[in-house]
Amino acid sequence: MTMSNLIDMWFPSRLDPEHCPLDFFIAKYVAGLDRDRINPPNAKMRSGSQAHTAWQLHLQGTPLKEAIETCKHELSKFNAPNAKDHEQHKLCLKHFDTVVNNFVLASADCNIKVNEIEQLFKTDAEGIELNVGGYVDVVEFDYINEAKSKWPSPFLKADGSYSERSQSLPKSPTASNVRQAAIYSRASNKPVRIIYASHKGYQVFDQTNCEYLQPQALNAAFETMRMSARARQNLLKISSDPQIISRYVIPNFSHYVWNNVDEEIIAKVKQIWGYRSG
Repeated sequence: MTMSNLIDMWFPSRLDPEHCPLDFFIAKYVAGLDRDRINPPNAKMRSGSQAHTAWQLHLQGTPLKEAIETCKHELSKFNAPNAKDHEQHKLCLKHFDTVVNNFVLASADCNIKVNEIEQLFKTDAEGIELNVGGYVDVVEFDYINEAKSKWPSPFLKADGSYSERSQSLPKSPTASNVRQAAIYSRASNKPVRIIYASHKGYQVFDQTNCEYLQPQALNAAFETMRMSARARQNLLKISSDPQIISRYVIPNFSHYVWNNVDEEIIAKVKQIWGYRSG
């Protein structure tokens, strides 16, 4: 099996050193394990996806109420994997309309003129055999836009009931969001805007108000991702056998990416690394 049979393109989700460390990458993309069990969707992930879709539908001409109702209905079908995520799901449904409305207010504030939705951009990079790129949320003639939703979290009180803890809107884009934006900006050859929305409001970052989205900083972030792609490419050139390439990577099961992976899958991953039980 060749590298292209395992990886056809380098998306940010396959490269990010924080959200997809090398041990997790091997387990998810090389080991042949069930990807939905390695990276199971949770309520925030599903809610973010549906909020983005509602926003995009509205930008394409669907009445806002219809867009929200359609996507909220889809979100209501989500089956939370545990009790806490069930509470998270309820919170996301409660605030869904407001989050979408805040995306709409942000796009009006930015005067976004839609050219394409979910357009694939890809480019080459020095020393990388496969293309690097991804699907951009909203593309304009002279800008690209990425949407990031923020949701309150359930908090378990002493009496066993749950309360709500809000997340503040960021004062600057997260490092991983900047790395993703850097790939999309390079691949599309356009400046990038990152829009954060919560039920409290919205925050927009671009090159005019954020140094991390200026060309020099984006170039540095892209280099981080290029180095990540090169390392993963070279690992896959050693072998397509996870038990062989695992010899070159130290596993770290204390990293948060493993938090929602069930024990059966963790046991299988540990077998790849040759963990001894006694």
